[in-house]
Amino acid sequence: MEKNEGSSISIETIARIGQLFLDGDDLQWVLLDRMDHTDYDFDRFNRLKRTLLLIERIAPERDLAAILWQAYSTNPQVGAPLVAGSSLPLEGCKRQQLGPQLRRAMEQGESGWKEHPGGERSFYCPVYNSNGEITGALELLYGLTEKVDVSCNDMFVEQKEEDEG
Repeated sequence: MEKNEGSSISIETIARIGQLFLDGDDLQWVLLDRMDHTDYDFDRFNRLKRTLLLIERIAPERDLAAILWQAYSTNPQVGAPLVAGSSLPLEGCKRQQLGPQLRRAMEQGESGWKEHPGGERSFYCPVYNSNGEITGALELLYGLTEKVDVSCNDMFVEQKEEDEG
């Protein structure tokens, strides 16, 4: 359980409100080609982004960053942040191994906390589609001293291996 720290609304409550308004069907289909992650359906992306920005404003004194994560269908141990509100996650916007709290949210529907080394905290909870299936996870990140630019082009285009290095 998280302390209120000067706010009348807890992070868990903000997450529950967010779960009510996030469209898990949009999250499920925001990528046009899920296997290669080639392009976004920008109508879905923009709806999700708008909702994340509204979630961040539920308790503006908390200065939250809301981020939507999704695991790869071919390897659920690996995933990426697909849509971010006002800040990218601490881990950046590239494909990566998912931590245990994030995996539990996506695989078992369990909400949970993660303490980051710099004092920041993340709360993860599942996002469901209209069939009641988990399509990803919402991260509510707070305690940031500086928000990470969401205009990162890397969030939209994944480099091919031959382009690297």
